[in-house]
Order: sequence, then C-alpha cells, then structure tokens
Amino acid sequence: LRLFYPRSSNWTTPVELCSALHGVGITEAWDIIVRYRDTLSSQGELTQRRGDQARDWMWSDITENLVAALKKQPKIERLVPELEVAVTEGRLPPTVAARELLDAFLGAD
Repeated sequence: LRLFYPRSSNWTTPVELCSALHGVGITEAWDIIVRYRDTLSSQGELTQRRGDQARDWMWSDITENLVAALKKQPKIERLVPELEVAVTEGRLPPTVAARELLDAFLGAD
C-alpha cells in the first residue's frame, strides 16, 4: 500500500488481517470502515466526493447522449465507415476524422 498515493490527506489506510472464512477480524474491519466514513464526513471530504461523482455522472450522461444523437444522423452514418477505415489504415489522424464528424454533425462546412 505504501506504493499508492493516498486518496485523502485525512486518512491513512490501516492494514489488518481479516477472514470471513474463519470469522477473524470482521468486527475490526467494520470498525475501520466506519472510522473511515466518519473521518471523511467530518472533514467534508465525503460530501465533496459525492458532488464530484454526481458532476462526473452528469458529463458521462451528456457524452453518451451526444454520441448516440451523433450516430443517428444519416450524414454521419454515411461518413463513419470511410473515416474509420482511413483512421485504421493510418491515412487520417483520429483527431482529423473526429473533427470532420463533429463539423458534419454541427453543420459547419
């Protein structure tokens, strides 16, 4: 664990033994989980993380819906096969192909 960067400056991850198979350390593991939640909550970090997750979820949903709308456009459906082949064969950079599709989708010429 020392090789990983800590995700929180408010918490150092303890390392303990636990075995559900042998019923060892279960209560202690749960106590650590509760302490973790309480520590992050008391510092406002849990609320911040939940807000960040909600924002990321919003943008993920926007991305999925925009891509779905883009793919449904007849003009885009016609362009995609030739651009995918050109990108796969190395004749066209992916960024240029993406720009062509976005320009076609947004009506830019």
